[in-house]
Amino acid sequence: MRWFWCCLLAGCGADPILDASIPDAGSPTSDASDAGLGVDAEPSDAATTDAGEADGGSLWSLCLGEDPDLLRPLPVAAETATCAPGFLVDASEAVFPDLGQLPSDYSDLHRLCAMMDPAPSTYDHIASSTLAAAIDDYLRMMLDRPALQRAMVSVSSSTAARLEALRHVWLAANGFEHVLCGELNPNGSVGGLHMWSEFYLAEREARANYLCTVEGLDDPDVMSIRYEWTPPGRTTPSLKPIGSFHVGMSPACLLALGYYAIDARIEAQPGARPSFVATIHGQPVSFALGVSDGAILSVFPLADPR
Repeated sequence: MRWFWCCLLAGCGADPILDASIPDAGSPTSDASDAGLGVDAEPSDAATTDAGEADGGSLWSLCLGEDPDLLRPLPVAAETATCAPGFLVDASEAVFPDLGQLPSDYSDLHRLCAMMDPAPSTYDHIASSTLAAAIDDYLRMMLDRPALQRAMVSVSSSTAARLEALRHVWLAANGFEHVLCGELNPNGSVGGLHMWSEFYLAEREARANYLCTVEGLDDPDVMSIRYEWTPPGRTTPSLKPIGSFHVGMSPACLLALGYYAIDARIEAQPGARPSFVATIHGQPVSFALGVSDGAILSVFPLADPR
């Protein structure tokens, strides 16, 4: 096994991209989707054009190395094998070594995700006032994080105004549960789950099993892997044929990138997927974006082909 060390978000640049010109950009995508709904279909690198790179535009730098909510350094166990035909998976292999107790932003998110119903197409924050209040409390706390402060400069500094804007972007299309927590698709496969810490904590609880790497083997920034995941409260694992997450990103960073992508009105032509590039711990990382009526459906990173 190989091991990689990521010094999280170091050297990402001095200033957020408040003056960046963001043109409309899209990327043709594969017709294949683990969700069967096109939400998480991952475009190939050859077919991707990212906002932020087009016309020499600036890379996004919302998540900076000096931000106090970020973990560094983070040890990452390498993926061990590509998902080649006939490859016999080893569900005992862990992606991450034991990192110990994670800071509160990560552990609080994990407790919040455990309150959600993983059944397909459920808007749990509408069904449960208790959950709605807990999500509001978490988002309100996230508003204090530097990445969100940079992302929301176009919104009034009022906490109420920013909370309402963040709530719409991340809850109106159920993106919060899908992206940060994971859920089940109608076909029984895993949908979303693009927050690395949720996979890490599920591994510690014997609810996530790495199977093999779909794309970007040994990519230190992004994992694009096949795995099994058992949602909280369930006993039967479900398959994620292709799932990706940025290694080490904080919840605030992911929330900020998704919000800013909506605020910047990243769009695509019909049949293409919106996408953008962000600078994460000094490296440009491509993200694919799913949007519905100004709200997040999905946002996930793309692994570099290796």
